[in-house]
Amino acid sequence: MEWLLVSAPRGLERHSIHEFRGHLKNAGLNLYSLRPKTLQLSIIGLTLLAINGCSRDVTNTLAKYAVEHPWSFRLVLKVKPLERLVPT
Repeated sequence: MEWLLVSAPRGLERHSIHEFRGHLKNAGLNLYSLRPKTLQLSIIGLTLLAINGCSRDVTNTLAKYAVEHPWSFRLVLKVKPLERLVPT
């Protein structure tokens, strides 16, 4: 399981995840195989999204989609791939 760190405006984290799932679907990624699970962080504006698959492939596919459709990204500000998390 790999992770995506999704950045959004303050207070709009939940809405940005709904938008992000729509971008995954529109970019041609299969949501059933990725099985995204959301984890809210205590940091305002950041959300972790756990996926089954390579996080770098997902971000590369989304980057290509964002070049073609930049106007559709309203709430998702930044997406960073994380390969592993270390508990603290």
